[in-house]
Amino acid sequence: MNFPRHWADATVLPNGQVLVNGGSGTNNALVDVAFPSEIWDPQTQDWTVVDSEARERLYHSSSVLLPDGRVFSGGGGSPGPVTHLDAQFFTPPYLFDSGGSLATRPVIQTAPTDIAWNSEFSIRPSSLADVDRVTLVKTGATTHSFNNDQRFMELDFDIDGNQVTVTAPANANVATPGYYLLSIVNGDGVVSESKMVSLLTDTPTSGGGVGVGGGGTTETYEDAEDRNTNGWVVYDNNPTGASVSNVFDSGAGSRVIALSGAGRSNGYRLGGTGPGNGGWNDSDGTVLSWRMNTPGSYAVYVAVRTTQGFRYLLYRDTTVTALNGIYLEHGLGASSVGGGWQTHTRDLASDVRSLEPGNRLESVQGFLVRGSLRVDDIELGDGSGAGGGGGAMNTPPNANAGADRDAIRGVSVNLNGSGSSDSDGTIEAFRWTDSTGAVLSNNANFNWTPTTVGNQTLTLRVTDDDGATDTDTVQIDVAAPSVGGGGTTETYEDAEDRNT
Repeated sequence: MNFPRHWADATVLPNGQVLVNGGSGTNNALVDVAFPSEIWDPQTQDWTVVDSEARERLYHSSSVLLPDGRVFSGGGGSPGPVTHLDAQFFTPPYLFDSGGSLATRPVIQTAPTDIAWNSEFSIRPSSLADVDRVTLVKTGATTHSFNNDQRFMELDFDIDGNQVTVTAPANANVATPGYYLLSIVNGDGVVSESKMVSLLTDTPTSGGGVGVGGGGTTETYEDAEDRNTNGWVVYDNNPTGASVSNVFDSGAGSRVIALSGAGRSNGYRLGGTGPGNGGWNDSDGTVLSWRMNTPGSYAVYVAVRTTQGFRYLLYRDTTVTALNGIYLEHGLGASSVGGGWQTHTRDLASDVRSLEPGNRLESVQGFLVRGSLRVDDIELGDGSGAGGGGGAMNTPPNANAGADRDAIRGVSVNLNGSGSSDSDGTIEAFRWTDSTGAVLSNNANFNWTPTTVGNQTLTLRVTDDDGATDTDTVQIDVAAPSVGGGGTTETYEDAEDRNT
């Protein structure tokens, strides 16, 4: 380092380098103030002096990486020789070209909002040629010149067709739960704007109807008649001694799952929080029903994925209805405790939408409980045959991707899903994906240009105003363009397969 620095800030950058700014040669004093910033390169182990700040940044100053690739630097003082209620933004060298002008940046067009440990996920860049590196940086939280949770990860990836398949970090020891900035870096070292993604813990913290059946599609995730506890785990065994057992309950008249422990201090899970840890990933079911007998306070968490990311739907023995971060709480009332066996049925799509009107349910992942109780008959249905207990049920929409057709490679094809319908509402969202799951368009009608020869399957998913979904596929048989005279042409090399 070129300058002595007390109370400096160090910020990990999306290219793996580290920006150090602020500080002074004497503890929290205007002596040998380090106005110039420096960047450390872990590859060369060298320090490079870069731009200077206009203000001294000493005790109580803060720096943090922003999603646009710049670094926020502000504050300082209280106590100190000068109290600063101002801030500056540092634009790192990776945002400039060799001539000193702002560089043309690679773009991540689509990326997931949630990723799971030890899994693969897909991103779609503006150009495959722009992807030389894929990186993760933990979002910053700085105080007193310390940002202890920072970490940088270089992710492995493969390019397949028109998307990039990325391998997530192996486990929570490598990448702790929380939010990260996902970036791509091109061959010139220019960094994209970051996409915010989450690696969420599968352990919810303590805190705080409509019938299923009658002809609808229902998935039973637990009925206990198999005499085992397969799929259940104790995810919080502190204090120790919590257990899951399969017992006969005379009050229920059947076998049930008994969750026994230190009340809400222990946690139990059926399923998971995402596909990477045993989640159901059920995108068809929207109405959840379960029987429960609980002598004391409890909390039931239903892990779901939504259009705005991961959420827990929280049901407990209160009358509270509230939104608290990723927790969407709907109280079941004090009468849900101590009254013997009761059946609870919830329209999950409605419970998401009522607290987050712009949000929609995408999939249900798991059922989690805090509390000592007995539970049975956990069922997830589409609600199409439901009745009683809370009003009329929503009828799912009908997706219509259009008729199968032929196409020519390189020639635009119009895909039109406007024939989709919803008998008791409106369709609010359209999403077209290719056979890899990459999103092609979020419009009902769009033009698509095939780049490879062969049969292509495109999927249209529609979502109605109640959060229900339906899908339809269209098969497109793509042929090579003919070369003159109407003859048949065989392509032996077009290099789009990226090999030799």
